[in-house]
Amino acid sequence: MPIHRFFFSIALILLLVGAPSVKAEVEVILSGNPSFDSDSICNGDANQWRWLSFPGSRLTLNPVPGKEVGEAARWEMPPMENDLRLKVGAYIGVKTIRQMNLMTVEILGEDGKPQPAKSVSTVWYPYQITFNAIFPQKNKISGCDFFPDANGTLLRKLVVNGPKGALLRLSGQLPARGSAKWVPSNKALLVGGPGYYYAMKFACLEGAVKSFSSLPEEPKITDDNWALELPVPQGAATFEIAIGLSPQEAGESKAIALAASACSVPCEIALSRCKKVMDEYLRRVPEPQQLGFTEGGDKITEQQHRRAYYAAWAFLLENILDALPENPAYQYPQLTVGKASLWDEGEKNSPGTSSWESLLGLQWLSFLEPDLAWKAFAGMMTLVDAEGKLDGESLPSRKAQTAWILYKAKPDRTRLEEVYPALKRYLLWREQNPRWIYGTNNITDEKDIEFVVSWLMDVDYAKKIAVELGIPGEDVFWNSRQVAMVGEMRGWFFDDNHNIEQLYFTDSRMHATKDRHEKVPSVISSVLGCKELPPDLVEQAKANFRSYYNLKQPLAGFKIGKYPDLNITAYGLLDRNMPEAEPYVKIFLRDSIKAGEFAECIKNGPIASGVKPSLFSPMTIIEFTWLLNHVRYESGTPTSFRPSNKSITKSN
Repeated sequence: MPIHRFFFSIALILLLVGAPSVKAEVEVILSGNPSFDSDSICNGDANQWRWLSFPGSRLTLNPVPGKEVGEAARWEMPPMENDLRLKVGAYIGVKTIRQMNLMTVEILGEDGKPQPAKSVSTVWYPYQITFNAIFPQKNKISGCDFFPDANGTLLRKLVVNGPKGALLRLSGQLPARGSAKWVPSNKALLVGGPGYYYAMKFACLEGAVKSFSSLPEEPKITDDNWALELPVPQGAATFEIAIGLSPQEAGESKAIALAASACSVPCEIALSRCKKVMDEYLRRVPEPQQLGFTEGGDKITEQQHRRAYYAAWAFLLENILDALPENPAYQYPQLTVGKASLWDEGEKNSPGTSSWESLLGLQWLSFLEPDLAWKAFAGMMTLVDAEGKLDGESLPSRKAQTAWILYKAKPDRTRLEEVYPALKRYLLWREQNPRWIYGTNNITDEKDIEFVVSWLMDVDYAKKIAVELGIPGEDVFWNSRQVAMVGEMRGWFFDDNHNIEQLYFTDSRMHATKDRHEKVPSVISSVLGCKELPPDLVEQAKANFRSYYNLKQPLAGFKIGKYPDLNITAYGLLDRNMPEAEPYVKIFLRDSIKAGEFAECIKNGPIASGVKPSLFSPMTIIEFTWLLNHVRYESGTPTSFRPSNKSITKSN
């Protein structure tokens, strides 16, 4: 994937009302850190990240289990097992696959039986996951897994140390309804599964440059697995397994060719190239100057904060999925919710793309890859139907905001003009349907404050776009729709006792049903971010927020939070000059970092909750780090502000 250079000016000029402009302190260096080294954010903690991919690749390491295991276990990613099990997931057309035992690694004991490791430790890097294992009889195995490129390839390196005569056993389970065969002419194991092939080549790395030398041994293949036993010389031996995966339409030869290409250069050179790609990406990440903070007696060190911030950007980049040739109905890149979660509940032609997480992710991706972000967004908008609906899980709107932020990152008037009709259709449909639609949940009279708040904010951006495009009367049209929606909002969610509800059902005039009775404080509090609220509702929104807010409780009393609600609430706190703004930002930043895994929600604990891994909590880490550094992004132009928010700084 080409790496486009996209630098913002780092000069910030403070605009003081009624006073000459003066320079302000630079708090986020928008051009990044040219000496950033990915190794500096490696993570060996017990709750380290387990996801890994490569920008654009269809492959991911350590996919979460499938739906068949039950919702409670579906999103869990356990540590590496003692058989060093290699778990791989992939996107094939509009389907996802999980190969949860592509390969295991064991030492054969004196009795000929496989022995797993006694202990295993792993370390995550943005470009590899390393492992060290101690086996019985003084045998040790270390190694790493990484993706050499975005072409559907994967490499595993094994360094085996032990007494002479040890036997290394590699084995793997075949996919359900799958088959395998040895291809002697290519010295490759070819495995076929439903809709795909993958090929594996095995080698000993020899010589000073550790060149790939195919092994003479052949694996034994049964109906449901394969196994390869390798003698290990005394001292140390280095082995490499190269894997290539391709869709069935490409044929068996494609998978074999991909495996061969993965090992066409020495392993260390391939790893160095992979690191270089991630280093170059992350060197362009805007660099915050304030890292590390204390809130509620808990300290987040500078290193903890820095590691989480840059890992969040790495996660964003690694969720880029290039257009899949075998899916002709959708030839656009995607930004997945989280490759390792293999979330696939979006529109049928691009099920890995969410109309919420992915859109917000594209906004941040535009700071590094604006052209790619535009292509992915334009693809999503082609899926909006004539009535304005976007199929798949129907989620709150951030589409106009995304269009505007992408336009500010890369001003392309033609693209903006092309997406606006679909944006307008969608916003008018969402105006009539401010509700969650998913599976069997499709209650036509349901109104949800989360959807209404998001719609009101999104229409602010639709007005900006209409003005930019010079569409006569369009901003007045949108203003009238907002006024009408605020009037409806008052009746749906606000009552005379200063309560604010989350749901309203117009047929029954009730705020709950047997199946739908949510009242989530962090969701309801996002109403603070509505700029169109009249003064009396603003005061009610403030009182409602303060009825939950309690710094002595976990998550300041909000129990659970997810990024799109948190960031709208943060805007409201800042815009209304409320003193709770900075503690609120610090609390959710602190707990998003402490939770470890990137996830849909952060709950009391703090615990990563919901879809894991997901774009939401890493985006909380990115944006709330910027807010801690007094920089806002939501206008499309990074803007510095003073804590009082009475004066602002804009980048030139």
